[in-house]
Amino acid sequence: MSLESIIKRITSLADARGEAIIQQARQEADRLLQQAEAQGQAFSQALLKKETAALDTQRQRFIVQARLEAKKALLKAKQELLDEVFAKVKQELARGKIKKEQIAVDTVREASADIDFFLGQIRLGVETEAAAILFEE
Repeated sequence: MSLESIIKRITSLADARGEAIIQQARQEADRLLQQAEAQGQAFSQALLKKETAALDTQRQRFIVQARLEAKKALLKAKQELLDEVFAKVKQELARGKIKKEQIAVDTVREASADIDFFLGQIRLGVETEAAAILFEE
């Protein structure tokens, strides 16, 4: 073998070895790229799931808060209406237009009563019912 053929042979082997290394490097780069894409996709999905759950929780809190505020507004409106009605009843009781009667088995007679005590007893029951609005599910 001549020197020239030996050099050609070595160059050919080196080129083939270089191409094999380059090919192997490309395959490794593709594998690493696919792995990175898969990890990125998994991370993205996990993050999306976590954030979706957090948003769902926040949305539920807003809904509960809005419902509570609506119940409070309804309770306030009913309370204002009750205040108006009881003020009117108190006026009418004071004028004697509405009379409290004591009913027995054989008689019915007018009974004197403290107007505020009488209204307080009625109001307690009504306010209890109104407060139930706030806490009902």
